[in-house]
Amino acid sequence: TTTTPAADGSGSPVTDPVGAASTTPPTVTTLSAGVPADAVDQTFELVGGTAVVRYSSTGVTVLYAVPANGFQAKWEPEERGIKVEFRSESHRSRVVVWWDNGPQHSPLEEREED
Repeated sequence: TTTTPAADGSGSPVTDPVGAASTTPPTVTTLSAGVPADAVDQTFELVGGTAVVRYSSTGVTVLYAVPANGFQAKWEPEERGIKVEFRSESHRSRVVVWWDNGPQHSPLEEREED
């Protein structure tokens, strides 16, 4: 393992686990104002549609939910986070998302009984 000075001027060393000194500066991700530094976006492709959520230590936000043909989308707060649900006459897709020392989720696909 080799340690080289950070290219961002922070004074913090950058460690290259391969063992060779890196000549490429580290990738810097710029976040928009108001977005927590620990924010992580995740996409869920479910039978009933697509949901994109943003996790952070300050909470979970639904960025968008697009239902598949024949489905309707809704989301609502849950005890631990947010539930996103896509529902048709014959099927329900849902995912519950929350932050607990990192992003957590619990998806469910089920056929609606007549």
